[in-house]
Amino acid sequence: MGICAADGTWGALPVLTALGGGAWGYAKDGITPNPNKVLFNSPAFIANAKKYLLNKAGKSNGMFAWDGCDSTFLAGKALAMNTGSWRLNSVIDSGVQYTLQPLPALAGKGVSHQWSGFGGAFGTSFANDHGVALGVRTALGYFASQKGALAYANAVKRPPVNSKIGSHLSGDVAGFAKAAATGLVQENALLGDNTGGANWYDVLGSTFDDVFNKGKDLKSSFNKGAVILKADFVHGMTNR
Repeated sequence: MGICAADGTWGALPVLTALGGGAWGYAKDGITPNPNKVLFNSPAFIANAKKYLLNKAGKSNGMFAWDGCDSTFLAGKALAMNTGSWRLNSVIDSGVQYTLQPLPALAGKGVSHQWSGFGGAFGTSFANDHGVALGVRTALGYFASQKGALAYANAVKRPPVNSKIGSHLSGDVAGFAKAAATGLVQENALLGDNTGGANWYDVLGSTFDDVFNKGKDLKSSFNKGAVILKADFVHGMTNR
């Protein structure tokens, strides 16, 4: 097996972007989503997916497994696994030799993009309502310090927002930080919207299942999903 998206729709995004697809496009600032530009079924992705992920009969060639393949990677039978820090301990325990890095784009030029994840702590109105606001603020002050941010990052194996402690991170956390540096902002208002009939996660899961497990036509399946996602993204953009 080539690439294993062990966590389903979350781990599948780098494959979409590496092959020229993705969720939405962006405005000129490169940050603000352009909900009218859906990349799910981009011509580049369709062409590259047919070339690299399907055989001549239009069925999966086994290069890409989009869900439930973590055991394959942990058994040393997959080239790479797209996942997150929550699976790190099982990888270490398996004895597999690994490195942490972003998934490279085609021909090794540039990198693909995943939703970025950072570790941090925050307080809510619950603290005020229950008379513990002072203690919460003290804890947050610690986590905001370099010492606290470093301790938290190494404990949860997620890259810290505090960039000043980068040189003090463990090798694993530094690896996740390197990958996160190429990431995209996860706009949950767009991804969770189901105005078109299903949200991003359900559309991606259903489409990938149809194409890579059930052998349905790639282009028509992704075109169908793109129609749903455009409605989701446009509506979700108004509720960000």
